Formats: sequence, structure tokens, C-alpha cells
Amino acid sequence: MGMENDPDILGRAPNVRASDADRDRVRLLLRRHHRDGRLTAEELAQRTDRVNAATTFGELDAIMANLPRLPPPPVGAPTATVPGAARQAFYRALFAYVVTNLVLIGIWAFSGRGAFWPIWVILAWGLGMAFYAFRVFGPQDGRSR
Repeated sequence: MGMENDPDILGRAPNVRASDADRDRVRLLLRRHHRDGRLTAEELAQRTDRVNAATTFGELDAIMANLPRLPPPPVGAPTATVPGAARQAFYRALFAYVVTNLVLIGIWAFSGRGAFWPIWVILAWGLGMAFYAFRVFGPQDGRSR
């Protein structure tokens, strides 16, 4: 049926409860179908509302039932990430950034407080974090979220 679009969900019984990650994958597939012209913006919104309310794989299957299987992305093409997973990875990187810089500031403070050398790490890594945040939270596929 419809969930053959996602190989991670194949073989799951219709009455098995779906996770947030499963719903994220279905939302991603729906956005791809919308981008390809199979769903109107209104249909996308309606199906997304149904995905948000779905609790089982059977309900997710019903939402995807009349949509064709999507081909895998071309070899070497960047793969789309599940939005929730991308955000979680960003928050983990942000946590590492904050903790590491607090440790560096602590080392600076306990080593005599000369020139504030941690600023170079804070600025350089912070610039990278800003680009990472834009990639995760900024416009996707030329459209804003």
C-alpha cells in the first residue's frame, strides 16, 4: 500500500503504534509529493493534519494509500533529513558549543585572566553554528517553512 514509500516502515502491522519519527517520515514524503505536483497545498495541509493525529501504521498507510512509490534519490544527491532529527542534531551541537566554551572561559578565568583568548574559539565556532542553524531552520527547497 502507501507506506512502501518508506523502507523503514515496511512490514509493520497496521495496528502497531507509530512514533514521532515515523510521522516525521510521512510528512517528509507528503512534502515531496506536493513538490512533485501530486498534492495541492490544501491536500498537503489536510493530510499533514491527519498525520499529526495518526497513532498507528494503519492510519499512516491510509494517508499514503493513493500516492505512488517515490524513487530513491539519485546516487550522490544529498538525502533529505527528517526535520525533527535535523533539529535534534542541531541542539546536540549547540549544547556541545555552549559547554565547550564555558569550559574554555573557566580555564581562562582560573589561569590569570590575561587577554580573552576564548573569543577566537567562540567566534569561529559560532560562525559555523550560525550557518548550521540557517541550514536547519531556514528556507527549504527555495520555499520558506
